[in-house]
Amino acid sequence: MYQIIIGFCLCALWMTGCTQKAPDTYQGYVEGEYVNISSSQSGRLDKLFVKRGMNVASGDPLFTLDSANETALLHQNESELDSARASLSDMQKGSRPEEIEVIKAKMLQAKADALYYQGQLKRNQALYKEHAVSKEILESTAASSQRTSALVLELEHDLKVAQLGTRKDQIEAQKGKISQIEALIAQSLWRLSEKALKAPSNAMVFDTLYREGEFVPSGGIVVRLLPPQNRKIRFFVPQNIVKRLSTNQKVLF
Repeated sequence: MYQIIIGFCLCALWMTGCTQKAPDTYQGYVEGEYVNISSSQSGRLDKLFVKRGMNVASGDPLFTLDSANETALLHQNESELDSARASLSDMQKGSRPEEIEVIKAKMLQAKADALYYQGQLKRNQALYKEHAVSKEILESTAASSQRTSALVLELEHDLKVAQLGTRKDQIEAQKGKISQIEALIAQSLWRLSEKALKAPSNAMVFDTLYREGEFVPSGGIVVRLLPPQNRKIRFFVPQNIVKRLSTNQKVLF
């Protein structure tokens, strides 16, 4: 925001409270403090909604810059966020019911096999004492009994793990990933908002500095506004008249 002076002649100025003599006339000028609207982002000027001399209200659209890249990046981040949240949900609730049922079925089969080989081992031990089976058969039966018993223990452990959620550190890491993606989405939304700017207050469009289709650099002023409250009338009077002036005194110009 900076000042540009618009000079003109005050036709007449009349201060109330004066004597009945002819109105005092002084020369002055209008001082305008412009509000320059620019974007922190660069891009092609897609649409210019205002023209010089128009009056706009607070919130009216002024211009939009090309935002295809920002929109695509936002959609990508939103998709990644949905995927990350789904993964976190899976981590917190453990394995799916179907996977747990498969482990249970395997464990039942392993228990049945272990029970069979335990019985077989007892019979072969008795037969070995009577020299009815060889030592090789006895050792093979003992190995099968040990293997099936170990498998039962392994599947029992797998079932407990499947019924639990993922480890706490993995869950916390996934939550951190979600926070990072949410920050990227917030950044993308801010960049998109910088590609479509609106009037901050009621104002007159004093000038537009770019045409549709032109490239606007970052910080390039596209629209220059002049709000009513930013227009001031300045005039100067001799020192001997200052004492006749007071706050809220009306003037005509």
